[in-house]
Amino acid sequence: MTRILALSLALTLALTLALSLGQLARHLCGYAAGAAVYEQAQELAGVAEAEDVSPAAPASEEPAETIPDLAALQQVNPDVVGWITLPGTDLSYPLLQGQDNAYYLSHAWDKTPCAAGAIFRDADSDPSGWHTRIYGHRMNDASMFGTLRRYRDPQFRAEHPEFLIFTEAETLRCRIFAAYEAPVTGPVFQPSPGDPQARADFLADCLSQSVFSTGEPPSVENPVVTLCTCTGHGHGTRWVVMGEVVNDRLLFCIKVEQ
Repeated sequence: MTRILALSLALTLALTLALSLGQLARHLCGYAAGAAVYEQAQELAGVAEAEDVSPAAPASEEPAETIPDLAALQQVNPDVVGWITLPGTDLSYPLLQGQDNAYYLSHAWDKTPCAAGAIFRDADSDPSGWHTRIYGHRMNDASMFGTLRRYRDPQFRAEHPEFLIFTEAETLRCRIFAAYEAPVTGPVFQPSPGDPQARADFLADCLSQSVFSTGEPPSVENPVVTLCTCTGHGHGTRWVVMGEVVNDRLLFCIKVEQ
């Protein structure tokens, strides 16, 4: 009986290990497939790899990064509305906008099924809106929006104070002013505030929750872009990194009709 139990235990452990290895293999293959499809996007857009990208430009200078060839990407998928990059990191991806906020959670920029999904703007974004949300998965290999978790680190924040958004109309420089774990029912996920007082209240709430302070509070006059990703702590909150558009231009938003 003891021998039978020992054999049964050994078989159970072997099966568990085999299943775990199989899941790991599929997991790694998923990451590899995601990396390949976004390398293709970089090639089509003519965007340099992360190690060739200069650090973020000082506030007094225009961004030096190569402007992506959005037209080439739109020939593959007309849902491409821009390109987003965090200079000096691997965060450099096409920016999509679909008909809902579900499709690009499980599809890459070229609409192929992909566990890494895509970086996409809120489907209900108003072209004249003051606040815009952009979503992306928090991947374990730091791809997609996985890099954003590092904004808890003061040195990382100091070295990466801005993210850039390229559209057909302009280049937007977004100065990061807050990062925190936001409830999905909180102000960040509500409709964009309209009047100056509502905007001031919104910004005050964000600043009060942020894990850091820049000492330079954003202006209610400048549009705000919030990058949203998972926290790993369940579905009730999201990790958000917020940027103020500091080049005095409104966020240009294209809603592509299918």
